[in-house]
Amino acid sequence: MDVHQLVNIFCDIDDFCNELDHHCQNYMLSGPAKSNRAPSCCVAISEIMTILVMFQMSRFRDFKNFYNGFLKFYHKDCFPKLPSYERFVHLMSRAIFPLTIFTPVYATLTPVVYPFVTLNALKGTKLLMPSQNMERPPLAGSLA
Repeated sequence: MDVHQLVNIFCDIDDFCNELDHHCQNYMLSGPAKSNRAPSCCVAISEIMTILVMFQMSRFRDFKNFYNGFLKFYHKDCFPKLPSYERFVHLMSRAIFPLTIFTPVYATLTPVVYPFVTLNALKGTKLLMPSQNMERPPLAGSLA
């Protein structure tokens, strides 16, 4: 992946996250004060999302090799505060909500930049549904 493409993806995701934070600020519930029990996160949600998008665009089959072998070695200047692999896997849950919203929005806007997002792969596929006339096995314990 080219560094310029990485910067463009990060800028798109960061702009989206800032706009999402601004939009959701009035709708979120206020919770208790922050506790000091857990260590603070040194990676922004937009960085987590960018790394997940990079993984989907790469040819790696498993995330652990991508993170430890590729990302920490070749892109440590782009992500200087990367946590350990175990900590990052724990932090990925923070990016689920924004990534769920980002994916369909950018799939319609830029299918060339984010090819993993497009739904063209599902075009022409049919879901295999059981036939309505199919005989169903009796339930366990029934008097059939």
